[in-house]
Amino acid sequence: MPVPEREGPPPAGGMDTVRWHALAAARLRVPPVWQGVLFPAGSLTGRLRARCGAGFTVKVLAETPRRLRRREAAAMRLPVGAPVRWREVYLCCDGQPVVYACSLLPRAALRGPWCDLTHLGSRPLGELLFTRRGVRRGPLDIGCIRPGAPLHRAMSRGLAVPPGALWGRRSMFRLPDAPVVVCEFFLPLALDILHA
Repeated sequence: MPVPEREGPPPAGGMDTVRWHALAAARLRVPPVWQGVLFPAGSLTGRLRARCGAGFTVKVLAETPRRLRRREAAAMRLPVGAPVRWREVYLCCDGQPVVYACSLLPRAALRGPWCDLTHLGSRPLGELLFTRRGVRRGPLDIGCIRPGAPLHRAMSRGLAVPPGALWGRRSMFRLPDAPVVVCEFFLPLALDILHA
């Protein structure tokens, strides 16, 4: 099944509309019930595979070429307007979305041994980032999106029941040629599946 391609911006303004906080500063803001889901620094793909087994799948929502916005560019230390690939997916367990994830993949990062990142299809990006040599993960940032926000509506599209506040985290992975940003927002089912 072909992946939908959209030119232009991601829906509802993208991740640059989220207020991100360093993990240390966010610890007091995050409800205790979400801390065991948000704070582990290992591979989320690995955690979901361990909990869901063969029921773990990736549902691709979109893959879109676009250009970095001001706040994204500042976070990635790249020029405003640098070409990137925007990827949106649901990470699912038994067909049910558990996590909304999106990534910004700069064109410079998609060369040489990393060119297969442009053809992931339903393979999880996290699996490659955590298993390949030469990748360093930066610290976690934490953010929250409230109901009614355009980005909240975009993340909730297709869900039977719109969720309340969505807590998420952002990671920067350093590849040899450029950084890759991965954002993961945890849907209500994540509490049942991932809670420690």
